[in-house]
Amino acid sequence: MSTYMYAWTTEDLINSDGEIYVKVGVTDNLQARKNQTEQLKPLELLAAIEFGHEKKALYDNRFKNCHAHRRVDFGGGKEFFKFPSREYVVDMFKSISIPEGVEFHSRDEFDAHWRHMGHVDDVVSEVEVVVTSPPPPSSLKRKRTHELSFDDAVIYKKACSKSPEFYEKFLDFYGESPFPANRYSGAANSAISGGGITFVGEAGGVPLNKPPSYGENDVLRDAPLDISDKASLLLWRRELKKVKDNRALNKNITTGNGNLNALIGKCLKIHAMS
Repeated sequence: MSTYMYAWTTEDLINSDGEIYVKVGVTDNLQARKNQTEQLKPLELLAAIEFGHEKKALYDNRFKNCHAHRRVDFGGGKEFFKFPSREYVVDMFKSISIPEGVEFHSRDEFDAHWRHMGHVDDVVSEVEVVVTSPPPPSSLKRKRTHELSFDDAVIYKKACSKSPEFYEKFLDFYGESPFPANRYSGAANSAISGGGITFVGEAGGVPLNKPPSYGENDVLRDAPLDISDKASLLLWRRELKKVKDNRALNKNITTGNGNLNALIGKCLKIHAMS
């Protein structure tokens, strides 16, 4: 029994820069899968690959992990991936089909069936069955003036543990009022990953060799920083204020002479605006 990984789009899923938003999924019945998806515009199948049913979850998970940085989640189960062009998607699917037992199928092979098929009553078991209508064009055309680098985006998204939706507010704020997020990311990554408060290598020309701090009475040891949680931000800011050294710039010996404290200030401002 064969399974298909497919990539489809519609004419609405093109942003102002020409980039394309694509839905990638896995199904045992390509025709029935189309009828489970409600769309205002005809679907355009870009490419598909065919492989053994036993590899269904393997290929689905591998694709999503490999292209996690391209994922665009518009909420309500509407998850898409952003690629430079249709040609890029086709070439990508061709590269996936190189292993033995995996076959590539072009759009032309399926296009007539894809657009003109009738109702299919088959009940299909899906790896992912949350495909609905595409995000509105207004969302697709939205582009922030300033964007985080991929590495920084990973760190700050991870930092929104309690309320993942805060990440979008963070991006909106950064897009309109950029700050040195890249400079803050090292201290932030340590704080969100259980590494505590880190310090500069020297102060006033004197090496510090100071190990990370978890605050008074180790209050931060089991409380990693969560920028989406105002209480967490206030806790970390309180403990940061207790760390001072007159030999350092502005008496602050934490990494970057205050990078983490500056980041917390930005995040508290975002909370105040919400």
